[in-house]
Amino acid sequence: MSVELLAIAVGASICKGLFHAAVKGPQENAYQVAGSALIDVLKNKGLDFFEAADSQSEIENLERRVAKRIHQEVDQSYLAPSSQEAVLQALVAALAKGCLTPTSLVKADYDPEKVVSHVQEKHPDLCSDLTQSERELFRRCVSLAAVCTIDLSSAMPQFTNATARVLLERTQLACSQLSKVLDDLETISAVLPRAEAPGGDPSGDFEFGYRAAVARRFNQLELLGVDVAHSLKRYSLELAYVSLQVASEEREPTPLPEAIPRDGRLCIVGEAGSGKTTILRWLAVKTAAGDLPAELSFLGGRVPFLLELRAMDRSSLSLSEGIRASLPEVADSLEFPWVEEALKSGRALILIDGLDEVPPDGRTQVLDWIRGLMDFYPEAGLVLASRPGVFSGAGSVRRPKGLPCFSVAPLSVATRTQLIQYWHRKILVGTGIETEEDAAVFEQRLLTRISDEPALSSIGSNPLLCAMLCALSYRRNMDLPTNRNELYEHCVSMLLERRDKDRGLPADDLATFSYSQKRLLVQDLAYWMVRNGYTSVEEAAARARVLPQLTQMNLQLGEPDAEPVLSALLERSGLVRRSGTSGLDFVHRTFQEYLAALEIVRQEDWGLLLDSTGNDQWHEVAVLAMAEANPHSASSFIEQLLRQSEEQPSGSALVPRQLLWPVAPIRMAGPAAPVR
Repeated sequence: MSVELLAIAVGASICKGLFHAAVKGPQENAYQVAGSALIDVLKNKGLDFFEAADSQSEIENLERRVAKRIHQEVDQSYLAPSSQEAVLQALVAALAKGCLTPTSLVKADYDPEKVVSHVQEKHPDLCSDLTQSERELFRRCVSLAAVCTIDLSSAMPQFTNATARVLLERTQLACSQLSKVLDDLETISAVLPRAEAPGGDPSGDFEFGYRAAVARRFNQLELLGVDVAHSLKRYSLELAYVSLQVASEEREPTPLPEAIPRDGRLCIVGEAGSGKTTILRWLAVKTAAGDLPAELSFLGGRVPFLLELRAMDRSSLSLSEGIRASLPEVADSLEFPWVEEALKSGRALILIDGLDEVPPDGRTQVLDWIRGLMDFYPEAGLVLASRPGVFSGAGSVRRPKGLPCFSVAPLSVATRTQLIQYWHRKILVGTGIETEEDAAVFEQRLLTRISDEPALSSIGSNPLLCAMLCALSYRRNMDLPTNRNELYEHCVSMLLERRDKDRGLPADDLATFSYSQKRLLVQDLAYWMVRNGYTSVEEAAARARVLPQLTQMNLQLGEPDAEPVLSALLERSGLVRRSGTSGLDFVHRTFQEYLAALEIVRQEDWGLLLDSTGNDQWHEVAVLAMAEANPHSASSFIEQLLRQSEEQPSGSALVPRQLLWPVAPIRMAGPAAPVR
């Protein structure tokens, strides 16, 4: 069989096999069912002939796109046609053995590199007759097939209970999303320095895999308050991204792409939920895929290195280790010479997130390291993101020279409307939860309510809070809070308690806990993490913290066991999540701060809070705690804070109005004003 026909067989196996698996349930052998007539399956689901034909045409077009991409991969290998055929025959055999079924993807955590490792370990016979060059091409083809399968399966619904109309809409959406992935892969391939002959420089092959890994991992959106299957939680950031604006002392709010200097160096500051991390992820995805807007064409060809400071070992800061921490799938294959070449040649774009998550006593060291990167690699771009308190107030540090500072501006009315439209149209409809008609009703009701109520309008100027309003509006039938503390409480309740009840899910290890008990567990965990300056912790440390709380609750469950309780929180609550290989953190730092504030109020731990007000990491906690406290406790704390400030030299303590100004608005409306 020719290379072209083998590539077509691979495309048909992936696309039709997954479709049949979605319709009929998991298939042990997706390749064998790929020959079934899709039009008959679709007609049996209630579609008329022409709708079924349109849907079949979409899938067959997708088959050809996948086949073309597979063919390009083998054609660029410069191996002999007989070698290319041998590789594709091995890939067809791998698909026939069920190596890319939905079940195998779950076992591999939807990680293409893990899929490759699984195939090589479980089926060594597939490569036994291949040469070393052929084996390397086989590895790349399996990884590429895995990328296509993962992105297609993440968009396909479980059709067995779907209406015919949802079936048609979701099939078209799945085809559209994977088509975009294939476009990105082709764009990446076009800009890479691929090896020109066997035995040439393999850096192009590695860079292709690296860029694809960046685009895949960071092109994800956290779905707050929406109940979807595990695979659907990998929803595309690009589909729901709205263009945020930034401002500086010299510039009025302007779209981000227009503000980035040509040297690619700047500092982005913004309050909780303003979109800092989303901006960095968007830049990483767009740069990796070579899909930049015209205003950022000067970043074309750059290699993005997104570093999450909270995941890095700050005792020995290293760019390579930071890349490995944020992108584990390349950890084993990452080589420093390739990173060094990108840095020295000016092709690198370093994106550093979360300076504010570094404890104050460690920030000077981190900034010295950043200054060293800027000096040693003068052509490399660098974007640093942080909350503003790091650079102002007591204990502040000096921003590196050469990084002009831009603040993320509140959402404009137009951008807020766009975000709400995207949430309903791309998420509710895109994940198959609602039809277009029903989602449009929810969307319009929320837009009208926000327009009519100034308090909700103020809350909606923050991207995170706006997304929360969308979720609450949808789930609570327009019963919306009008201040931040109430909004956070409703979201915590939704994530921690009501979602399983609403869905009628079976009991788990949290079933015997009341909502108050579950909230106390996460409050204590959050407060402990804030006190110690943690934004993420090892699961073992979290279990050790939870165990005494279980003992105190005296739930009459026999010997308390923290492991199943913590596992249930991680898997079912939507409030805490796994981070890295063995850690956990809160789904957003805002929730950690809110829950810590609740625990401060419960324990009346105002003395510790007073002693911590000079630490910017406690600013949001203090504001939320004062808004939550009874009037007497809040007034007493404010009086002590004022007295403390008057006793300190100018500039050595947090200026009271910077902390107190947001308290009145937080009880009535939206996000705190930036601390300048």
